[in-house]
Amino acid sequence: GDYVWLDLKTGREFDVPVGAVVKLCDSGQIQVLDDEGREHWISPQNATNFKPMHPTSIQGTYTGSILVAVNPYQLLPIYTAQQIRLYTNRKIGELPPHIFAIADNCYCNMQRNQKDQCCIIRSECAPDERNYHIFYCMLKGMPPELKTKLDLGLATDYSYLTMGNCTECEGRDDLSDYCSIQSAMKVLMFTKTENWEISKLLAAILHMGNLQFEARTYNNLDACVVVRSPNLMTAASLMEVDAKDVMVCLTTRTLITRGESVATPLNVEQGLDVRNAFVKTQIPSRSIGLLDIFGFENFILCINFANENLQQFFVRHVFKLEQEEYNLEDISWQHIEFTDNQDALDMIANKPMNIISLIDEESKFPKGTDGTMLHKLNSQHKFNANYIPPRSSYETQFGIQHFAGVVHYETRGFLEKNRDSLHTDIIQLVHSSKNKFIKQIFQTDVAMGMETRKRSPTLSSQFKRSLEMLMRTLSLFDRGLCVRQLRYSGMMETIRIRRAGYPIRYTFHEFEDLRGTCQQRLLAMLGKRGDWQIGKTKIFLKVVLGHLYSH
Repeated sequence: GDYVWLDLKTGREFDVPVGAVVKLCDSGQIQVLDDEGREHWISPQNATNFKPMHPTSIQGTYTGSILVAVNPYQLLPIYTAQQIRLYTNRKIGELPPHIFAIADNCYCNMQRNQKDQCCIIRSECAPDERNYHIFYCMLKGMPPELKTKLDLGLATDYSYLTMGNCTECEGRDDLSDYCSIQSAMKVLMFTKTENWEISKLLAAILHMGNLQFEARTYNNLDACVVVRSPNLMTAASLMEVDAKDVMVCLTTRTLITRGESVATPLNVEQGLDVRNAFVKTQIPSRSIGLLDIFGFENFILCINFANENLQQFFVRHVFKLEQEEYNLEDISWQHIEFTDNQDALDMIANKPMNIISLIDEESKFPKGTDGTMLHKLNSQHKFNANYIPPRSSYETQFGIQHFAGVVHYETRGFLEKNRDSLHTDIIQLVHSSKNKFIKQIFQTDVAMGMETRKRSPTLSSQFKRSLEMLMRTLSLFDRGLCVRQLRYSGMMETIRIRRAGYPIRYTFHEFEDLRGTCQQRLLAMLGKRGDWQIGKTKIFLKVVLGHLYSH
């Protein structure tokens, strides 16, 4: 019944010990069952292949004050009110590793030291993790009579919900979650009318996503039409607008030139872009997940830009500042090398003529095209080691060497999506709606004039501004994949510096105030071990000694 770590010693780079439970000890042979369901017989001479598992490792593990936790992809009873009370006013290490311990220590430090605290949370997501669970919960849990009113079926019936090939999540109960959502909305005092209007909007989004476009040619111009279907009629009915108006605003664009309005046709790709832009604006706040599945390449660039910023924030606080302080305090220290992504960050957004500024600049030019944008990016950055230009003049992709690896970006449709402005026809459609809830969502766009909308900030500039505010505020299970993510995220280097370094520090004044201990008593208490050093202004302790001292 003992839990152990089983090391199969395959020699492969990303293979690591697996969890296992001892099932039988017989005639010197030990039978274990690993967490992937495979049986192993271990002979006495191979007993070094496994080690006892620490009883607290099921929820994660600590490296200093850093918690490394694995998403179990199932609901576990470890985030209850009882667990909150259990970890209240407890020091890190007293109880099994838990995010509540980190949170409580952060709060206690803020109260005790009267200083702002900062928690850095880094996550590595598995591919095709499902987005926007509310749609799936609604389709699974809504009463049949309400689904009939909204003309809803199964999750597999809708284009937006099947893009990731993942309509069900192991460990989640969509029916139960829907009941919890309804209960939460009652607690938050949503009225029945508001609840129903939200359901209508969610259903309209799903029906809009199923609209089909067919290519046409009018007067030698590429055009498209929306195929008449029940989805079109239902979406229009739920939004309380005319179906013909929906068709027109998704297939044409009205331009005002010298006081005259001119309607120009949209091709299929443009029509899909307009539909998706309209749909994602109906989500009350912009979301990375929804835009990602819609294929907004420029927003994916924004996501990766955010990851680069958070990585640099992480690198700066864990590696740069840590080692700078050791140097300032004359602490004997062997420098640890780490990967610094500052050059990539400078190229993307910091230095003059950076990638985001060039994209925004081209977005504001009336004659700017995806091709001219790509040409400017190539001209400016082709010699930068972090930029990967197209291999030929026919290619429309450029690449960036991000911290986690190379990502290629498709530039077709890039500028149009980056402009992120709802054109006049969509605004007119919303204005004609009898649905007050939809009008409320678009009230800012309806209120501003067309000229003001033209000058509205681009998608990437909005994202960059939001990210800058964030940074100022901060001042399915694959074992090999997890190991790679930990290594590429810098976690291994983090563990190295936390183990090798002295993460717990007190000024001389703080140390004496805390225990009323003179330096001679301090030395007598800590002994001559290598777990502490005295700097110019502070005492530096390793984690093990820090816990001993705090107790």
